[in-house]
Amino acid sequence: MKTLVLEYFEQLSGGEGQQKDNLLLIPLFLNWEIGRRNYLLLDEALAEGTLQVSEASKEGMVNNLIVVNRGKQPVLILDGEELVGAKQNRMVNATILIPPEGSLDIPVSCVERGRWRYESNHFQGSQVFGHSELRRTKASRVAENLSQARSFEADQHAVWEEIDRKQLSMDAHSTTDAIHDVYASYESELADFIAGLQPLEKQVGVGVFVSGIFNCLDIFSHPDVLKRLWNKLLGSYAMEALEMKNVKASISSATGIETVLKPLQGAEQEQYPSVGLGTDIRLHSISYIAAGLVFEEQVLHLAAFRNSETRQAKGGFAQPSHRRRVY
Repeated sequence: MKTLVLEYFEQLSGGEGQQKDNLLLIPLFLNWEIGRRNYLLLDEALAEGTLQVSEASKEGMVNNLIVVNRGKQPVLILDGEELVGAKQNRMVNATILIPPEGSLDIPVSCVERGRWRYESNHFQGSQVFGHSELRRTKASRVAENLSQARSFEADQHAVWEEIDRKQLSMDAHSTTDAIHDVYASYESELADFIAGLQPLEKQVGVGVFVSGIFNCLDIFSHPDVLKRLWNKLLGSYAMEALEMKNVKASISSATGIETVLKPLQGAEQEQYPSVGLGTDIRLHSISYIAAGLVFEEQVLHLAAFRNSETRQAKGGFAQPSHRRRVY
């Protein structure tokens, strides 16, 4: 498994970056033959009506949900995807491949602290994808719990703290402390980012730099996956760029992405049985952490973040603007 992930990094190459304002996206390509995609994504399965996501019980459990897949294909649910409805909105803690015609309890974190009442019987998908600092917070805590207790649970308090920080920094507040509402208050700005940036042909991943600072890395097994997730992912990247809009910096795309990929190639690697199909991978180096899912000799998803509890830029948070509040 370690050899497979190492080979995966060795076969990645970066292209010419796309930039909008202080957001720089480095396209990543795989230098080997890419096979057919044989699984559905969360939104595809929900649209087909073959996937159902519910509270773990009538009373509900904050950090667990039940997923039932009635379809004949596996369903990939990504670390950072939001599920809305039921008793409160949740965010998935790890990338999970749900087996066909099966059901699983999946680990999640609450991203709407101020609601614990039913709005619907089942969860729906969302165009909100966790911003990188929220995903990094979860990934760090999940890695710790896996190494100590073999648990995919995150630190719920740390997740709430990050959502509180994001609300304050972006002056976008919700009466239920929902990260979904923070995104909604920047709907027009996010649409502007999405309209100006598109994935390239054969692109399988993206390296994200905000105001010249590495933000995150998302890589997939197939270009079609990135294409279908693009708007959702880009919205999360743009949320970080909007927060850091007062920090101006530049970076060479050619050297910038190599400073991330090379340390990841030499990172310490741990692997655990996934909640669903495949193997959960965790990488750790002095500078970066990463998490991913491997199934049948394919790296279905790998995400990397800075290994730091603080931002790496002085004045890295944009000053709050006077924005409409979400209620």
